[in-house]
Amino acid sequence: SPGTTVTIYALQQGAPGSTPSVVWSRDDLATDRIVAGALQAGGLVFVGTSDNQLLALDAESGELVWEFETRHSVWADPVFGDGVVYAASLDNFVYALDLETGDPIWQSELGGSIASRPVLDGEVLYVSSFDRAVHALNASTGEELWRADADNWVWGGPALNEGAVYFADLDGHVYAADRSSGEILWQEQVAGAVQSAPLNVDGRLFVAAGDVAGDEEQRGGRLVAFDAESGERLWEMPAPAPVFTAPAQAGDSVVIALVEGAVLRLQVFNSESGALEWTFTPPSEE
Repeated sequence: SPGTTVTIYALQQGAPGSTPSVVWSRDDLATDRIVAGALQAGGLVFVGTSDNQLLALDAESGELVWEFETRHSVWADPVFGDGVVYAASLDNFVYALDLETGDPIWQSELGGSIASRPVLDGEVLYVSSFDRAVHALNASTGEELWRADADNWVWGGPALNEGAVYFADLDGHVYAADRSSGEILWQEQVAGAVQSAPLNVDGRLFVAAGDVAGDEEQRGGRLVAFDAESGERLWEMPAPAPVFTAPAQAGDSVVIALVEGAVLRLQVFNSESGALEWTFTPPSEE
């Protein structure tokens, strides 16, 4: 909520299992929640805020080096490459900024808000948007190279392999698009809404989804694995609550995080068979 105390911390990791120490903290830079993850690059830390700002802080001291104002909240993690920071906002714009000064290089307006981290690969920036599409932009100019359309908002970021871009929408449609043209290669369906990026690992595409309608106590989630090339459904495993975070790779396993009631859980599945390997619930502070 606006007006709350929002603090940015730099932590120093100690011995394994010990509590990190605070190197510096700043509670004077943001007054609304910080949704985006921080990015560290070139001796700076970049933080997007719901106050319509991208902040650049000195990583060692926390000193504010520069700030850039957007027209709406920044929920998407920034990315960088070749001296340029790319930031996306709920104001429908993607911004390319000079890493050292924050001076704008270009800005490109899409047709909807952007809530997820863009993916930079070489000279192309891939951006998901609430305008029901994924856009491929020229990273040097911001010019749109192509767009791949979905049936509903694309909240989560895209995933890439050598030939395809993968993404999913809030209706649970999962898409594979050609990286050079945006042409849809295949489309499949999962139950529930997808609000996170798919995970592409070793020829498999993992998609997490959650129910958003009906009785809250009856809502569940699921992790679904597809063949990345053909779209064939390989397996589907249920989760006890909706899954709105992106799956992560851990060796030969896939990890999902979910909140069941007020309890955080991690579930770990075998990536090949889908078998549930183990579940972790952090101990209560009590």
